[in-house]
Amino acid sequence: MLCGFYGKNRRFSDGLGAWKFALFAALSLTIPSVLYNYFLGVEFTSLLGGLTGLIIVVLAARKGFLLPKKVWDFPPREDWLERWVGKIEPGNGEETVKREGRAVGFLNAWEMTGEEKFLDASLHCFDFINKRFVDHEKGGWFSILDFAAEKPRNPYKCNDGICPYHNGRMSFEIIERYRRYDK
Repeated sequence: MLCGFYGKNRRFSDGLGAWKFALFAALSLTIPSVLYNYFLGVEFTSLLGGLTGLIIVVLAARKGFLLPKKVWDFPPREDWLERWVGKIEPGNGEETVKREGRAVGFLNAWEMTGEEKFLDASLHCFDFINKRFVDHEKGGWFSILDFAAEKPRNPYKCNDGICPYHNGRMSFEIIERYRRYDK
């Protein structure tokens, strides 16, 4: 489908180069699932069948087994049709629960590598969160900012994807670790 709608040549046939690997992947899930169902019962089929299929496919892909010789990719962005691109650009401030993970993730990267750029990125994320998401007047965090990342898009501080747990957990994690290194 991707090749037909978004490929350089707009041909569905361009995607057929991966048919062998796609069939292999389907059988790697189906056969173990049927065997688990037959020998162990239905309770284990959904748990172990998918896991077994995933392991088989990942190992095969790492070895290059049945992968197409010609790899399909999207054309360069400047060649995209206007209807493919929306008005929102990545990184424009419409953030949800991912923002907490970035601050902690960069801190993890700094601890593992010792590279200052990761510590700087973590501090930048934490500073951005503190300045833009934290409601310093009434407490709590706003869940979503406007597209310019300047002000809250709505007054709600909880929604389906975010709750005080995520905010608090990230804050405690960052503060505790910064204090450890600040000594």
